[in-house]
Amino acid sequence: MAEIVSVVALSHAPGLTGWLDQAPQAQQESLVDGFTRLGRMLRATRPDVIIGIANDHVLNLPLDNTPDFCVGIADRWSGPAEWFRDWVAVPDYTVAGHSALAKQLVREGARHGVAFAFKDNLLFDDNWSVPLLYLTPDYDVPLVPITFTGTENNRIYRNLKRLRRTDITLTIGQPFRLEQLPDRREAIDKGTQKIMEMLASQLPLDYRGVYSRQGESRPGTMQSRAAEE
Repeated sequence: MAEIVSVVALSHAPGLTGWLDQAPQAQQESLVDGFTRLGRMLRATRPDVIIGIANDHVLNLPLDNTPDFCVGIADRWSGPAEWFRDWVAVPDYTVAGHSALAKQLVREGARHGVAFAFKDNLLFDDNWSVPLLYLTPDYDVPLVPITFTGTENNRIYRNLKRLRRTDITLTIGQPFRLEQLPDRREAIDKGTQKIMEMLASQLPLDYRGVYSRQGESRPGTMQSRAAEE
């Protein structure tokens, strides 16, 4: 019987390896320290295999026939993909896969009515290259990669192939201006927060993520800062 020994979630932003030196020194140290500690925590649980889930970035799956999930079934993986080497600035690496387990996931999915796509030649970009560098820097834990894509696109592509019309609702929010601030860093931070909150306000509540309470006064947001000022 398999046992889940650890569950880890982390960013795979390419800037974490590709241009981290552009961030202030304190932020660099904080990020590297946090990700390194996360890796130590994971390795301390001594996993036999990692089942990873990350988005595909339209690298491996065709736009006209995009599955929701694709399981990597190879016995060995390598990265980064050639086009992304300079982008992520991660040295070339290889990591073992676990073909038997991956194929079992595909079979069990089918048995329960879930048709997983599968490939033995997935290309790796920042989706795996960044996390593996910090989590398993020796690349000594086998990986079963599972990529996913947005589910809404499938209906559009399916209808397009059948020359059917897809009803699309376009929502345009109220215009807004960003606050002019003398400090560039503060302007970027506040401007980014404002843009994300305004975008989130146009989405269904379940899609807003950390911005689901847009409009409330809470620590660290533009609303609370304005109230405090």
